[in-house]
Amino acid sequence: MANITRMNMKNNILLLTASVLLLAACKRDEDIFRDIDYNRLGYLVSDNQDLSTFSAAIKMTGMEQTLLQSSPYTVFVPSDRAFLNEGAGYTAATIYQADGQWLSDILNYHVLDGYYDLNKMPFSFNQPVRTGNKHLAFVTHWVMGQDTVLTVNGVQVLAASVHASNGFAHVIDRVMTPNKYDNIVDRVAGEENLTLFSHAIQKSGMADILRQGQYTIFAPDNTAMMMLGYYNIQDVDVERPDILAQLVSRHVLEGIRFVYDYRITTPYTEIASGATGRYFPVDYYDASQGRNLTTQTYISGYRGSTKGVMLGGNGVTFTYAYGDTYDYVRNPLDRLALASGQTTMSIVDPRFRNLLSDNGVVHMISAALIP
Repeated sequence: MANITRMNMKNNILLLTASVLLLAACKRDEDIFRDIDYNRLGYLVSDNQDLSTFSAAIKMTGMEQTLLQSSPYTVFVPSDRAFLNEGAGYTAATIYQADGQWLSDILNYHVLDGYYDLNKMPFSFNQPVRTGNKHLAFVTHWVMGQDTVLTVNGVQVLAASVHASNGFAHVIDRVMTPNKYDNIVDRVAGEENLTLFSHAIQKSGMADILRQGQYTIFAPDNTAMMMLGYYNIQDVDVERPDILAQLVSRHVLEGIRFVYDYRITTPYTEIASGATGRYFPVDYYDASQGRNLTTQTYISGYRGSTKGVMLGGNGVTFTYAYGDTYDYVRNPLDRLALASGQTTMSIVDPRFRNLLSDNGVVHMISAALIP
């Protein structure tokens, strides 16, 4: 009996030893085959403290798992400051309060299938790339003075072509509004303050033309159309189509131009300097009064002008200014204004600019361009 017991104990010890060796072997095999690639986009974003809000967003929505796959992706990553300047001012701690559909739309638009090394793209304006929501974004690669400039949808790229093992990350200074429109005619129709100009496009017979090619429309808002005598849809309906076609074409520029494009293509002169400052008249659009007003304000920055010709043949002077203004508070100066014919100044509304579609961009303006 004692021999049998000793034999059983010996067998148990051998079995336990074999089990330990087997587990150790499995652990070694696991470590060998579980080769984690920490250079993938999901990890790259998470490891950057200046991208914490975007990192929290992709974790919240499950997009992080997509960016850890081996398939190649290109990601336009808004910086933390970009999210802070967006609407409610989101941070990594508050992004969870954002509307889920809005956040999903944002992330889908900022993630592209495939490799896009922006530094190797041709030097050209607004080259189309297809995003995760199946609509287009537009990349500009340009030289300004001694600097190379990269933008996407008129948004400045702060850090380009950060290489990961499964793609590229490009850090941008704003959160891009997702493009959801096939053409610029539908984009104009999607703005409630452009209903009169939108109807003019339809009644003029120019809708089919504007659905083809690439265009930038400087669209007069409803108040600006009323100043021309079109107070309602009925007033547009009774107008001659050829008159409406002239009106529409005066506000259409061939090609796609975002507001920032004028900053990188305009020659500038300094508009103020010195510690004591200088005061200048500044035109601005007062929505409460529905008209342009002028105020005296301190300006420190630069202003420059360039010329263009609209589809209707009318020449336009585009004036872009940037820097700082000081009235009662300090405000960033970032303004594009147009002058043509009898129109002394028409200001692009900063709230409604760079409204994008797959074949063009819309900027809402405060006064119609009068021949």
